[in-house]
Amino acid sequence: MNHTFQIFQTQTKKRWTRVKWTSRIIGIVIVFLLFVTVLAVINATNPSLPEINDRAKVYKAILNPNNKFSLSSVQNKKYKGFKDFPEKKQIEDSVKRLTVSQNKTSLIRSAFYTPWNKASLPDLIKNADKLNTVLP
Repeated sequence: MNHTFQIFQTQTKKRWTRVKWTSRIIGIVIVFLLFVTVLAVINATNPSLPEINDRAKVYKAILNPNNKFSLSSVQNKKYKGFKDFPEKKQIEDSVKRLTVSQNKTSLIRSAFYTPWNKASLPDLIKNADKLNTVLP
């Protein structure tokens, strides 16, 4: 009778040792990640990028051409133009909204009239020329 081996059968234990060591390494990594997770939950802290806000402030100071200590360059002047445009636009829009809202005569100026309150009728009579709506 022929002794034929199965497809993945070998005479050496090399494959089995590789499987054991791979599973051990994966197990150690999983245990380490669980330890770090439990430690983070116990301390109730969120990991964050270090000094990211400080770095942003430094970059803004470097790119600001109005700063006397920054070097004046073509790119810096272009950046100033791009930076100033939205600020100017926002100011112009807010001024336009203010002037339009002040010029509107169709604003609703209303008052409440309550017949059971004795002070309501004299106030209504006194301010009637300033009102365009009375709510009962």
